[in-house]
Parts: sequence; C-alpha cells; structure tokens
Amino acid sequence: MIVPGRDKLTNELHAWARGILVGSREARLRDRVKAYRVLGHAGRLARSLAEQSEHAPTPQRRLELLAEAADVARSAPGHAVLTAVAVLHIHRAVLDHLGRPAEADAVHAEMKLLAPRVAGSGRPPALRERAEQLIAGERYRRLLADRKPGFDLLELL
Repeated sequence: MIVPGRDKLTNELHAWARGILVGSREARLRDRVKAYRVLGHAGRLARSLAEQSEHAPTPQRRLELLAEAADVARSAPGHAVLTAVAVLHIHRAVLDHLGRPAEADAVHAEMKLLAPRVAGSGRPPALRERAEQLIAGERYRRLLADRKPGFDLLELL
C-alpha cells in the first residue's frame, strides 16, 4: 500500500514489516522486533523485546533488552499500560535476581506510579486485577522464591 507523502523507502519498509507479520509462516522473533519498530507498535515491540531478552547470551545483554522494552512500554499509548506493568515486573525480577536491589526498588516505584492508569485502562477486570497484583508485589514474591523471572505474564496481556 502506497501512502501519499511518504518516500519510496518508507513505503517499502512498511510493506516489508506488514509482510513479515502477516506472512504464511510464523516470523522469527528477531524479525518481529524489527517489524514492530518500523510500524511503531509500542506495546507489541515492548513484549517482543522482553521475550527476546529471555534468549540473551549474557545477563548484561538481557538487562539492556529489558531496559529498552521498559522505555518502549513507557511511551506506549494508554491501552498498553498492562504491557508496561508486565515488562517492568520482569525487569524488576531480573534486577533482583542479579543482586541489584536498589535498581529493582526504583523500577517497583515506577510500577506504583502506573496504578492509576491501570485502573482507568478500560481493559477486562481480570487483566486489571492481574496488573494490580503485580504492582502490589504478591506474585512477585512467589517468582523470586522460585528464582525464575517468568514470561507467563506477557501471555495474558
């Protein structure tokens, strides 16, 4: 689809990105991240970056990907606030797991600031309740006890 006012390269990039996401086979995670960047889908990009962090070769690279996912999630529109909470939760758990409690507490403070946006998000009550539990730290304590910062949260959001 050619959009007037865009240059040819931008139109081609958008066509490539849509083709990757709608193609007949499932796109690789790396390609999905690129496509969401091109199309500007902040919520989906944040989720994909968090998922990609699970496969990072080093803890430092994982933290970099999670920090980028958190930055993207912060800039996401209002309806993606639950994704922001989930990404920040995973970031916090990884920081704690790596022995960086001060940074983890800062991330948790940021999660608490999102609570009013979660309440007014218009999302289904079960998802809002799940996000509120993450903010309150109930599920977080269980994840820390298992020492497995998990991804099951992203599937629900």
